[in-house]
Amino acid sequence: KAEEKSLKALMAIDGVGWDWSYMANEEDHD
Repeated sequence: KAEEKSLKALMAIDGVGWDWSYMANEEDHD
């Protein structure tokens, strides 16, 4: 199912984006 794949991909991208933002913020605070 392409729809399921897209949803999982979006969630994965969201997770990576959040991780990156969080890590970038951590660097800022240093």
